[in-house]
Amino acid sequence: MPGEFWRGSTAYALANGLRRAGTCVTEIDIGTYFAAAGPLSRFIEPMARLEYNAEILRQARQTEAQILLACKGNDIKPRTLIRLQQTGVRTVNFYPDYHYDHPRISARLIDTFDLFVTTKIFHLDHLRERFGEGRFTHIPHGYASEVHRPLYPVGGVERYEWDISYVGTASHYKVEWLAAIAEAFPDRRFAVFGHGWRKLAAGTPLERYVMGRPMLGDYLAKVYELSRINIGVHYGPHHRTGWIDHVSTRTFEIPACGGFALHIDSAELRTYYDVPHEMAVFSTPTDLIEAIDHYLRNDEERRAIIHRGYARTVPAYGTDRRAVELLDFIVHAPVGG
Repeated sequence: MPGEFWRGSTAYALANGLRRAGTCVTEIDIGTYFAAAGPLSRFIEPMARLEYNAEILRQARQTEAQILLACKGNDIKPRTLIRLQQTGVRTVNFYPDYHYDHPRISARLIDTFDLFVTTKIFHLDHLRERFGEGRFTHIPHGYASEVHRPLYPVGGVERYEWDISYVGTASHYKVEWLAAIAEAFPDRRFAVFGHGWRKLAAGTPLERYVMGRPMLGDYLAKVYELSRINIGVHYGPHHRTGWIDHVSTRTFEIPACGGFALHIDSAELRTYYDVPHEMAVFSTPTDLIEAIDHYLRNDEERRAIIHRGYARTVPAYGTDRRAVELLDFIVHAPVGG
């Protein structure tokens, strides 16, 4: 299983879920090979890519692997997949992103995998045209049980660190939503964590709330639980396809941590949660501001939603369940289909 194995990542969570489902997993951490950055990276990366692919083949031989499961598949060469397929290894891509336009993932690579698993329901028509039936399926995101869990009794936090928080990579779309919050609640404890915010938020009301660092693993779970309100908004529409996320990992991580989610509304979200009984939602900037004001003033209602959202999420939406779905798909998908 090649991928990124930082604590709480999709690959990390799936690997542990697969182990609990009774499989043996060998992790090949891409971070070991591509840790170098800066002006020398363009010279180092080609050699790192060669060694990374050689290690995938080496581990497949040594472990007599039956399946290669990649999370997105960054830097895997199509010929590596072909060589594995020639020895009887099924190659599977679990794809947790909403678009395919990544410089380290080629269209040929995606097409070379035997099976493709998307976390996005809006990919399905595209994948049907691309692969035909049998080679793809949809399995939703999930939370990692080792990481995304409450530190206190669910809904029982007595002292919150933040009134409002957001954790995630910056985008112009997100800045529009979060700047509206900063402008409406200038005296509230508001924190924005993640990469890229200092540049995009500069000169906006959001600027002074940017923390300038990401939050991962246990510290991410802590932010979710110790914030009165966690904002659930996604990256925004893709410039070429127009695709936009309706749910993401944070959709399930926040309630799994005993946090309160105020999530952008969608029909897909409502297939997982009873709105607003189990999760609060917004659709417009006015909705968002009114909802924040309401839930900051109605603590008992907010805590009741936390309880119900947690009960809905745990364990139903964890990666342990997703891993079982994934294995079932791989086992029953037609060979060569």
